[in-house]
Amino acid sequence: MSDHSHASPRLTELLGLVGLFAVGVAWLLPNKAFPWVSIWNEASAVCGLLMMALLHFGRAGEVLAQSKLAWPLTSLVSFGVAAAWIQWMGGLLPFAGDAWIVSLYLGLFAMAVLTGQALACSVMGGRWTTALLLTVLSAGLISAGIVLMQWLWTEPLVVFAQELVRGSRPYASLGQQNHTNTLFFLALCCGMQLRHERQIGAFGMMLSAAVLTLAMCITQSRTGLLQLALLAGWCVWLWLRAGQRGEWRWGLWALGLGAVWWLAMPWLDQHLLLPWSARDVGLEQAGGDLRLKVWHAFFDAALQRPWTGYGWLQSATAQEAVAACHPDLRYYFNYAHMLALDWVVWLGWPLGLSLLALLAWWVWRHLSAQGSAASGYWMAAVLGLLLHAMLEYPLAYTYFLLPMGLMMGVIDARDPVHRALRLGPGVFGLGWLALCALSAAVVWDVGRATSTYTDIRFENARIGAVRHAVEVPDLLLLDHLHGLLALTAADVSKPVTQQVLEEYGGVARRLPSPTLLRRYATLLEVSGQPDEAARQQQLLCDVFGAVRCQAEAKGWQEWQRDHGLPMTEFKGRVLGPRCAAAAAPR
Repeated sequence: MSDHSHASPRLTELLGLVGLFAVGVAWLLPNKAFPWVSIWNEASAVCGLLMMALLHFGRAGEVLAQSKLAWPLTSLVSFGVAAAWIQWMGGLLPFAGDAWIVSLYLGLFAMAVLTGQALACSVMGGRWTTALLLTVLSAGLISAGIVLMQWLWTEPLVVFAQELVRGSRPYASLGQQNHTNTLFFLALCCGMQLRHERQIGAFGMMLSAAVLTLAMCITQSRTGLLQLALLAGWCVWLWLRAGQRGEWRWGLWALGLGAVWWLAMPWLDQHLLLPWSARDVGLEQAGGDLRLKVWHAFFDAALQRPWTGYGWLQSATAQEAVAACHPDLRYYFNYAHMLALDWVVWLGWPLGLSLLALLAWWVWRHLSAQGSAASGYWMAAVLGLLLHAMLEYPLAYTYFLLPMGLMMGVIDARDPVHRALRLGPGVFGLGWLALCALSAAVVWDVGRATSTYTDIRFENARIGAVRHAVEVPDLLLLDHLHGLLALTAADVSKPVTQQVLEEYGGVARRLPSPTLLRRYATLLEVSGQPDEAARQQQLLCDVFGAVRCQAEAKGWQEWQRDHGLPMTEFKGRVLGPRCAAAAAPR
């Protein structure tokens, strides 16, 4: 009996350590593949969380007694999941796969908060939270080393890091500079917390801060400067509000390092003869200008559907609604680059602002003097992620969403200011099994979709001596990916039924690209709907801009010849803003 009681905790603790390792690896995996580019990074984070969640079952249910979710987070998750399924049943979501994805991600977030509480409340809570901090710090320092290699153009271990396109800004293995910058910021906050808890010394913290702030500046992400300013402000807050003397010096140290590295970067690039130049900063500036245009466009779209929104994840449909009024964005945007605006666009103003208020209330209650002292730099990390979420969409990826949930769980455990929903062992166990099943089904679907998508691309590119039709497999949950595969593999020279056209139209609105819009417009034309085909061609020009529109017009007849189609004129034109023509999509 005694042996069993000791074996079970050891097993769960071993799985917890493996889970922490998997969460750290999620930031380091270089593998990327279409149609879900970040799936393996995200799957690693999910597997890590689900293994860490097994700590709830250790110590004979001791931690389960602490399983409770603060009411603002409980409400946010519940309303979000309920809205997704109501939207699907009401026809606002064309694919059930979107409702499954929303349910999975919000459920995993809730599980992460509960698991963070378990880490902090267990008998060895100090060791587990230290292990979590060390995991994030280690991933950040390793990624900083990769960024330095990419910056200096010395990549001897390129197989272990994502390959960098020459002339691009370094991004380690995440493939996106702002994401890599935020990883460095999280690592910096975790290092600060370790120093605050006297797990590392001042010299080690200063050295880590120097490396991490240098890496942040190498990415040229202006979000990093805002995050460093936020960190400095948080250190001053801890000094003034929580009475923690001397903390302001560390905030100014980090901010000063960032400013020095940022100002020195052009000089270093020039004197080290590196392939980076001021044009990279110019591209970043252009991206910032485009962000303002995106916010304007999606704000206009939100005003067109103020009560119901367009449905979870239906940003492309919202952009289509205002494409004629905002024809200069040059891309389709899956997100509005602002969490609050995304929620308003997807859910309508009442529910979107309600979710934002719930999140803000959770943060506000933890900003008391006692709460600030208890949460320390855990809260700085959460605030930095939320700041990034107001400028982009890092929380759309589990490798940021779940670590944030873990940190929020630690904060709730150390500063339990909110009334909470207590979960029994049975409810928690059923939730864990449901999330395991959903996660496995999604990974299975994406794996099959990735393999099929690769085959279809080879066939469409006419690679290989023999042509053959690629069979599109049935997927368990992600019917929008099934639709993407079906439209990509469709024979555009043959007419299809109205029902199939409607299915393809849903795909073109959910996962739009120039290639898909061209294929959809072609199918509309050969199926006897030239007016709708012309509308899709004009939509392509409005969304993707003059350069792409002209390229499509030049290549239209070649596309028709390659597929044995009757010659017709490309009807898209480069037009200016036509706000009166902007209307809600069909």
